[in-house]
Amino acid sequence: QKQGALSAVMDFISGIFTPILPALAGAGLLKGFLALFVTVGWLKDTGDTYAVLNAIGDSVFYFMPFFLAVSAARKLKTNEYLALAVAGTLMYPTFMNAANGFTDAKSFTLFGADFISIPVLSYASSVVPIILGVILLKYVYNLVKKVIPSVISLMFSSMITLLIVMPLTLWVIGPLGTNLGNGLSDIFLWLFTHAGPVAGALMAGLMPLIIMTGMHYAFVPIAIQNLNLYGNDAVLQPMMFISNLG
Repeated sequence: QKQGALSAVMDFISGIFTPILPALAGAGLLKGFLALFVTVGWLKDTGDTYAVLNAIGDSVFYFMPFFLAVSAARKLKTNEYLALAVAGTLMYPTFMNAANGFTDAKSFTLFGADFISIPVLSYASSVVPIILGVILLKYVYNLVKKVIPSVISLMFSSMITLLIVMPLTLWVIGPLGTNLGNGLSDIFLWLFTHAGPVAGALMAGLMPLIIMTGMHYAFVPIAIQNLNLYGNDAVLQPMMFISNLG
């Protein structure tokens, strides 16, 4: 079925996030109850029980790249396990420890080439980098399988694909995706800061129509990005709540 560019993008985003909604809803609801129990004094946020339950609720959001890797690979009809390898590399302790300041590394140089400088970034809870990485994976993997003889394809196609995809993802696509995600969040934050009533009325007022077209799933990455950047989403989710109440 032919689709316009915007419809194709919305269909792609909804196709990625719909399968992981049960995990997002379950983990999010648990974190909501934990916050409630701490607020009313039924639970201390310094105890072991809170630590264990918080880990359960946080795991889905912290390891978001793994969940999106699988759903994006299924949507794009490419190898899910190679997609998980992409997410695993992004979340590997070498890079995560550097991003969190546990090591002194500020960047990583590849193949001795100074211009290939991999920046130190944390991809925990990130959305856009892994999606772009899996898109690249699909086309590179398909191309490599066409070139490699079938008798050795099983062994070498995956290795060559990862050797192409991962340096490009760590060097270019990951930082680009991070900046793109941050930029989208900044745009919505600026809009609500400078034209709050207008932006709120448009978002909440149009939400029923947006939901009817399935475009509301396109806002999920932005909401998660806000949670990752600011610790809360004071823009998109409140407008959805207002629309639902209305």
